[in-house]
Amino acid sequence: SEYRLGEQVKVMALMMKGQALIEDAEDEAAVKAALETVKAELAEIKTDAELTTEELQAAKTTVSVKAADYKTAKITWKAVDNADKYQVYRSTSKNSGYSRIATVSGKSLKNVNLKTGKTYYYKVRAYAKINDTDVYSKYSAVKSVKMSLGKVSSLKLETGKAKVTVKWSKVKGASGYKIYRSTKKSSGFK
Repeated sequence: SEYRLGEQVKVMALMMKGQALIEDAEDEAAVKAALETVKAELAEIKTDAELTTEELQAAKTTVSVKAADYKTAKITWKAVDNADKYQVYRSTSKNSGYSRIATVSGKSLKNVNLKTGKTYYYKVRAYAKINDTDVYSKYSAVKSVKMSLGKVSSLKLETGKAKVTVKWSKVKGASGYKIYRSTKKSSGFK
């Protein structure tokens, strides 16, 4: 088994202790007792894989989610030590219904073709294969994003004889526009 440096020191000290116990043993029963003591204490020293597993299982990444456009969410997270990959889960309900949408090795994901007006909830967990065993971190806190169209910009009014022409920049994803008017600057729009 492989041990980290701190654990290697413990193993070396235990080997020296075992050697001293065996050298001091007066008969075969005392030698067996010394070996059992060393064996029991060695079992308490954790291997690198055991420590890595414990650390990964205790870890939890920090996630942020934002709309990249009206139908794409960008999910990003902080790296978790010893993680090989990250599993991203999504739901349209905060407390249930999560499905894994991707397993990626990076620290971000673009989730495309989402529906405008809907809120999506995301959580992420780290994953690693340690000694042929799948090991997972805790889930991140749930983060959400509501998909929406961008705001109309570059609004321009052109006046003519008995008419006003309204012009604006096209909003990506919009299928139509509603124009409201008022005789007051900040109220009474119909």
